[in-house]
Amino acid sequence: MTTLREINAVIRTSRWKATLEALRQAGFSAVTRQRVYGRGRQRGLRYAPAEDGSPAGAGIPVLPKWLLTLVLEDHDVDAAVAAIVAANRTGSIGDGKIFISRIDQTLRLSTLETNAQALTR
Repeated sequence: MTTLREINAVIRTSRWKATLEALRQAGFSAVTRQRVYGRGRQRGLRYAPAEDGSPAGAGIPVLPKWLLTLVLEDHDVDAAVAAIVAANRTGSIGDGKIFISRIDQTLRLSTLETNAQALTR
């Protein structure tokens, strides 16, 4: 059975189009994008409203980022990661992070195909 992997990449919002193009050129068209907010060593530059409803600026310092998710066969991971790195690495704090995890099962709802058959490129 083919091993499936999930790639989650947190990137700068300004690098979305370059990343999508790099992935497309590498042969990967299926990607999910979510708007996220967070902070790392950079410590954030903006303030989000606190969860308790207190005014903006009273919350946690965070930055807007994009979270990209791809599910791929194991043998495609290195190429996808290389494309993401090429489009995002400047060598500065805030370039982002990439997380790679194992996927135990995948199901395409429309056809009930499972695992590698459920993926598209």
